[in-house]
Amino acid sequence: MIEVCGSLGAQLVEFNGEEDHVHLLVHYPPKVALSTLVNSLKGVSARLLRKEYPLTSARTCGAAISGHRPISPPPAAAHP
Repeated sequence: MIEVCGSLGAQLVEFNGEEDHVHLLVHYPPKVALSTLVNSLKGVSARLLRKEYPLTSARTCGAAISGHRPISPPPAAAHP
């Protein structure tokens, strides 16, 4: 995360999180679009996680990897 921020001229100030997500506090220059910064951070972190945990990634991204459609929850019952 530090390297990604640095490559865009941003500074990672704080990094913490939970089992299934992270929180980042980043100072970034106004010339960098927020979407560019977020997409770069998400792309790098996703690649690293897939590399480190390939079986977990296969289960959570099964549709993309195996070609199967994800199971959708049943439609909500209509309320009068």
